[in-house]
Amino acid sequence: MASTQRLRQAWHQAAQAWPKDPLRPTVQFADAIRTAADRALADTVTLSPKQEQKAEQACQSLLRMANNEAARRYPMRPSTTKPASFPKHYARIEDAVARINRGEKMERPGFLQRWFRFSA
Repeated sequence: MASTQRLRQAWHQAAQAWPKDPLRPTVQFADAIRTAADRALADTVTLSPKQEQKAEQACQSLLRMANNEAARRYPMRPSTTKPASFPKHYARIEDAVARINRGEKMERPGFLQRWFRFSA
């Protein structure tokens, strides 16, 4: 039982390290991590050594993702972040997320209104 408590605590720490999603403030992945840990690692649950090992590995993987280790180890090339067909695409996405973080209201993009004839 002590090992499941320790594992559950580790999973909760991984959930705490997970960044908040500004685009969906009511639905957070960290909440799903906590819920899964509470269900799978309840005090009444007894895990085999293999299950404990797998739960520990999964927790470490979550922490590596939360710390963005893959992006540091394998940085993207400029051609990936600025494709020749649409070089400002990712910059516009970053700008939109920054505006949402500041609390600005987003409007429908103009090109969608022209294509789909949205009525306001």
